[in-house]
Amino acid sequence: MAKMRIFYVLTFRSGFIVGSLNAIKFLSDPKQKILTHITVRGPYEHKLDEKKQKEIEKKINGKIVSINGVGAFFNENQSTVYLKCDSEDLMEIWDKPSYKGYNPHITLYDGKSREYAKKLLNVLSRNDISFEATADRILPYNSIKGQKDLFFGNTFNTTLIEKIATFRFRDDDIMRMDDEVKLKIIDDISDLLAKSEEHDPRAMIQTNESVVKKKQNRLLFDEEIKAKLN
Repeated sequence: MAKMRIFYVLTFRSGFIVGSLNAIKFLSDPKQKILTHITVRGPYEHKLDEKKQKEIEKKINGKIVSINGVGAFFNENQSTVYLKCDSEDLMEIWDKPSYKGYNPHITLYDGKSREYAKKLLNVLSRNDISFEATADRILPYNSIKGQKDLFFGNTFNTTLIEKIATFRFRDDDIMRMDDEVKLKIIDDISDLLAKSEEHDPRAMIQTNESVVKKKQNRLLFDEEIKAKLN
């Protein structure tokens, strides 16, 4: 039987930025459906007691985490794209003895396709990834080697993606989307992120002229997508 490994992850308060990152994660890997987080502790063989977990959460809850730049882990068996994160408060709760150095990050894609990972890295690198998110909870993450526990649930709100893509679709439509289509939507989402501020929930910038123009230029392309999905 595979050995259980327990990690602890930092989640973020909901908002436009976190919703956008969740959308990118879901588009890139619809089967995973794990919300935006930073793994900050573990692996452990046993869970921390509840008091200890609350003490750790108290140190980081409500604190600001900076997200600056895109990175990747590429090796023989890994194709991972992530966002670089930092905060003085993260150092206080960090405990990952099995991993070298201090490298807090938000994983956006961790899959089998090196080709997709490189394309995603290229798309995200075209925009200025520099914003902030507010830390929320510390939660346990049970992991068996080679298997991920979908502890965040199994639903996803497609509202943001629909606003970007300019048409409505179901979750299973994303499963059938070509990588080219997904990456075009992700490009638009990251473009919005580059223009947004966490403290302004109206940062969807639906009236932003450059975004509107970009969406208008893609109407014909979107009609072709809808035809493929029907």
